[in-house]
Amino acid sequence: MLHLNRNQFRTSFSSENLPHWSCTWCAQGTFKVVGDIVSVDCAATLSDLQKYSDLPWEAHSQRFSCRLECGHCKETVFVVGDASIEAQLEEHDGSGGGYYLRLTPTFFEPPLGIVSLPVNCPDKVAHAVIDACRFYWSSPSIAASLLRKSLERLLDAEGVAVAVDKIDGKGKGSRLNLHQRIELFAQTPKCDVDLLKALRLLGNVSSVLRL
Repeated sequence: MLHLNRNQFRTSFSSENLPHWSCTWCAQGTFKVVGDIVSVDCAATLSDLQKYSDLPWEAHSQRFSCRLECGHCKETVFVVGDASIEAQLEEHDGSGGGYYLRLTPTFFEPPLGIVSLPVNCPDKVAHAVIDACRFYWSSPSIAASLLRKSLERLLDAEGVAVAVDKIDGKGKGSRLNLHQRIELFAQTPKCDVDLLKALRLLGNVSSVLRL
């Protein structure tokens, strides 16, 4: 199992202090930037900002790309995202100051494994979780919806009923919603019902609010 370091999954980082993300494939190495971090579409350079302090915020806008490589298995990941040139506060002793490049990743390919999956994880569950990891950076609401989908796939794999034979006035069966299916699965000893309910609620909220 991979240890989840929450600091690695913040939304933005300094270009001088990128996290060493854990490798999803070998689970032993970490990813480091190989080569330069390329930034483009910038209306102003660092030297321009130092000369002209009244430049509009649009002048700070950039895009960046870079390549990561695992130090153990040499797996490669490509990263793209937004970048901005920001002022660095000067310390009391006069150190610091100047400008630095802040990076906000929006896409990793292949996606980083934010959630560890067991070896025997059903394929449909794994695919939904991997897709959720893919959208974590660019659209957290889509990522949350995909986690809810992975929950439905898990219940399918465990054989939890989708409908029950309940005779009504028309003699039709009754389809179960996700909450009802979780309650059925909760009767099994291997169920972490609180976690499943939390995933369901997260997916519900994501469909209404833009997270």
